[in-house]
Amino acid sequence: MNSFFKQFCPTDTYTRIPVSPKLLTFSFFGRPSNNLGELKNISPKKILVMRYMGMGDTVLLSPFIKKIKGMYPNSEITFVTKPSVVNLYETCPYLSKIIGYEHNGSIGSVLRFAKKLRSEKYDLAFFVRFGASPWYANLLIFLSGAPFRVTYTEKVDDLKSVMQKDYDCFYTHLIPGDKKEVKHEIWRGLDILNYFKKDSAEENYTPRLELWTTKQDELFIKKLRSENGLTDGKTVVLGVGASTKKRTWPKERWEDLVGRLSNEYPDHKFVIIGDKNDVEIGNYLTERFARTCISLCGLLSLRQTYCLLKYAKLYIGNNSGPLHIASAASVPCIEISCHPLSGDLENSCSPARFGAWGVPSIALRPELPMEPKCAKGCIENFPHCICLVSSEKVLFAANHFLNREGASLQ
Repeated sequence: MNSFFKQFCPTDTYTRIPVSPKLLTFSFFGRPSNNLGELKNISPKKILVMRYMGMGDTVLLSPFIKKIKGMYPNSEITFVTKPSVVNLYETCPYLSKIIGYEHNGSIGSVLRFAKKLRSEKYDLAFFVRFGASPWYANLLIFLSGAPFRVTYTEKVDDLKSVMQKDYDCFYTHLIPGDKKEVKHEIWRGLDILNYFKKDSAEENYTPRLELWTTKQDELFIKKLRSENGLTDGKTVVLGVGASTKKRTWPKERWEDLVGRLSNEYPDHKFVIIGDKNDVEIGNYLTERFARTCISLCGLLSLRQTYCLLKYAKLYIGNNSGPLHIASAASVPCIEISCHPLSGDLENSCSPARFGAWGVPSIALRPELPMEPKCAKGCIENFPHCICLVSSEKVLFAANHFLNREGASLQ
């Protein structure tokens, strides 16, 4: 059973806190009240928000941040996240402070940072995550000392109930959720607020992703576009990286796709983006297709990536953070997904939960898993089921978005 759960979760998420949550919580505060009615009339001066996950999850949090600022316009809101994604929210107008916390694997690290949080005297704290999450992030919310601490109950799915048994004790108020109702992760965040402070005027509200830049970011990208001949309507951005290997389309497929695109669209530029781990494939594709291909892997900040994407005609990439940055930039998206059509809709790779949002898009997925063991979702730690998505299929979808005559996704 343990090996099964490890296939779906990073090590730091799977590892349980080495102290009983029940013992900790009863020692400090006693049993949680979970009276959601208490939350409807509070007027917090300081609010702590945490979603200690990756780039994509952080982008998807922007509607939550905007809404909570609208609910409590006079409150100071602090967002705690990973240092690697702080750049995305440094210029967010809805936040008073953003803090990057790097967990080093020790309880001491958690306690030292918790002391800093506790000194801020937060009145209300949210952990915005439906599924399983790192133990230390949950513990930090508890140790922040906020008298009201809100999240989804550990009972929302089977995986979370095993991995985070008794973590409900860290919170004073729990959102029940509905594990039978599949929702995009954006709605899962907003439902936390809707549950105890429903606004009837927003019943037809459609959330929109937001990101924010500086003048320096915009000028940097303006210069970069000029130097590399990136013109409006002729730029396609390719996101070749991903946080896990199973989500990464193989280099050979990218090579075939870029070759085909270069032949069919010789007047376009194909810009490769990714982090330092993607430099090798970016350089390889640039060497193979020097006339049409440019690699910016490891060269852009997250905000600069967003600035660049605002000028793109199309984004093609794996199920990873840049997909959501492209959505925020209002760019049509083609997602190359490892999640088979037969897969569990609640899987962390499912487009139903983590797909492109608010833009024309298509998720290209394997019709069947590579092996029966991947029927609910790819469980390997290398490119596996995603290899069943052909470059021909991606090219066909690209032709549709690039307005090739006669192309159709139907």
